[in-house]
Amino acid sequence: MCPALKQSPVPILALLLGLVFAPLQLRSQELPNLPPLTAEDLSLKDIPTAPGVPAAILYYAVETDNTKSSETCSVRLKIFGEQGRERANVEIPYTGKEVQVDSIRARTIDPQGKTSEFSGQIFDRDIVKAKKFRYSAKVFTLPNVQIGTIIEYSYRLQFKQKIPDLFKHPEQYLLTAAFTYPAATWPVQQDLFVRHAHFVLRKAGARVLQHNLGFSGIEFTDKGNGILQLDFDNIPPTKRRNILRRKTPSRLAWISTTPSDFSARTVFGWTAPNAGQRISSPF
Repeated sequence: MCPALKQSPVPILALLLGLVFAPLQLRSQELPNLPPLTAEDLSLKDIPTAPGVPAAILYYAVETDNTKSSETCSVRLKIFGEQGRERANVEIPYTGKEVQVDSIRARTIDPQGKTSEFSGQIFDRDIVKAKKFRYSAKVFTLPNVQIGTIIEYSYRLQFKQKIPDLFKHPEQYLLTAAFTYPAATWPVQQDLFVRHAHFVLRKAGARVLQHNLGFSGIEFTDKGNGILQLDFDNIPPTKRRNILRRKTPSRLAWISTTPSDFSARTVFGWTAPNAGQRISSPF
């Protein structure tokens, strides 16, 4: 899963001692799944629905590809106040035994639209280190981030555990029970206001998909060819501790088939976790 976005707690230059040097070069090209930058984005000085925030995520995109056991995350955020400049320190958490982080790219865009590609160093920092467990982060600092700067970055998570063949080719198996396997876990809320969040799931041949989302009035869009899309607008930050936070994280899990239903029908179970109510509707 793409982790909830975090800023590095201290400037990266203060973390050099004891870090594992990993000089990755970032390529100059468009970041995946981010729409073209608009004049409105460049001139935006505040979020009308969340006035006074020091920074906000303008666009957050996650594409989970079950066929490749990978996930691509892209972020576009804007700095509105002095406190927001801390977002120049980027942290991408991951669990090394489970996930490999690669294809990291980043850039800044000033209020006049000038783009500066990030070509600095990226480091590994241990967040939690135990005998059989290590929780780390890729960390880097973007230079010259001022009020009005737009920050964009993206990365890919490559999961080391592959999806069992049963879920890719269920027609090749004789099943006597239902089996489940996680398709995606998406952190819908962040610690910043999110103007728009865009999620895409590329399924790997599963027969049935169920999801548990703590939001009402949001529906998946079936794009065909096993691609599902989900979009949210104006998501408040988690620090507000409102009802949306109590109902996250949002988790999707897919089921290959059941003994009584060996069809290609895809059914979505919409569940409000705290209400204990499920609404099922076929796509």
